[in-house]
Amino acid sequence: MRIICTLYVDGTQRYNDLVRKTAGVTNAMLSSSLKELEADGVITRRQYEEIPPRVEYALTDRGRELWPILHRLAHW
Repeated sequence: MRIICTLYVDGTQRYNDLVRKTAGVTNAMLSSSLKELEADGVITRRQYEEIPPRVEYALTDRGRELWPILHRLAHW
């Protein structure tokens, strides 16, 4: 939920930005959650062939559709 909200509010993020914005989530849990969300079609992962490597995460249209539901749930 925190990852989706962060990507919705702040837009495309790099991994370290997500680490800072989801304080309290371990690296292993964040990495695992990102893989699951990507597999479910909720987020996209874009890797740039640069040195140092750069990876960005963004919501898909399907992920943006979850925002109203999560927003209502948070207010509840």
